[in-house]
Amino acid sequence: MTNWRNSGMSVIECSHRSKPWAAEMAEAEANLRKLINVPENFHVLFLAGGASLRFSEVCFNLIGDAKCVDYLCTGTWSSKAMAEATRLAFPGVEVHSVAGKPDANPIDVKDVSTWTVHDDAAYFYYCDNETIQGIEFPKFPDVKPPLVIDMSSNFLSKPITEWEKVGCIFACAQKNFGPAGMSVVIVRKDLLERPLKPFCPITLDWRTQAKAGCLYNTPPAFPIYFANLIFKWIEKKGGVAGMHEINKAKAAKVYAAIDKSPLFVNKVKPEWRSLMNIPFFRPNGYEVKDPDTDLKFINFCAARKLQTLKGHVSVGGFRASIYNSCPPEAIDALIKAIEEFPGFD
Repeated sequence: MTNWRNSGMSVIECSHRSKPWAAEMAEAEANLRKLINVPENFHVLFLAGGASLRFSEVCFNLIGDAKCVDYLCTGTWSSKAMAEATRLAFPGVEVHSVAGKPDANPIDVKDVSTWTVHDDAAYFYYCDNETIQGIEFPKFPDVKPPLVIDMSSNFLSKPITEWEKVGCIFACAQKNFGPAGMSVVIVRKDLLERPLKPFCPITLDWRTQAKAGCLYNTPPAFPIYFANLIFKWIEKKGGVAGMHEINKAKAAKVYAAIDKSPLFVNKVKPEWRSLMNIPFFRPNGYEVKDPDTDLKFINFCAARKLQTLKGHVSVGGFRASIYNSCPPEAIDALIKAIEEFPGFD
């Protein structure tokens, strides 16, 4: 923090036009490409702002001349992305939900045979891990349009092996690889040959950012620097494959404790259970929201220094977010709390 790259200054005060910063950016991109085997026909962009900003960018950059875009809504974040695409209301473009509206607490994803996918859609958008509902896709959907994937909450938690299906992957940093304020966008180069939608702010134009090496405007320097440290840390942990094994073991222990407990329940079908976010409820908590009763367990955990276990306000209950950085000791402490909690009466 005080002598970054032997420059005599902190990374937060260096010029983004300097040679040391150019080296940092290049190293960060190289390390990320290596971690998840990003093909050469994809741009890697480090951009300011979180994932919600990407909801708009996707539309401006990737719709082109298409008349339709497909959205698979499986929870809160994919539904918000579709709502933003609908709000932008580009003339002549239908924003289509391939599987209708999800329940507040879905337990799985509707079978692919029920989806209405448009083969000529500009893209097929979905969220790979719904943090609030606790649903994660075990593999990329098999559809004809290029996939646009929000991986904000499970990026770098598992390998990516089906790049041939991908049009774009984006992820905000603050879940698995850095502090808030920055996102990674990995986009197939040929998709940026499509016409840019009118009125796109220039800093949101991926063509501009790619041409300028993400230096059209001042990049989020500290989050990029920090992300590069995390990329190196993941490599030391055995890469994303090694991280995936760690995450599977952590999640399996928590789900087992919940399933065994008479006081808590998670109804998500096993094949759709998230490795990152585990919502759970009192046995009737799916139907009856009772924050005051839920607080008994929240306070019990807080006394044991277990924090942020309150479920999202839209669904209630409880939620354990066990991202890459969550240590095994925290998992064991949570399981012990679940086992020793005396009850809600």
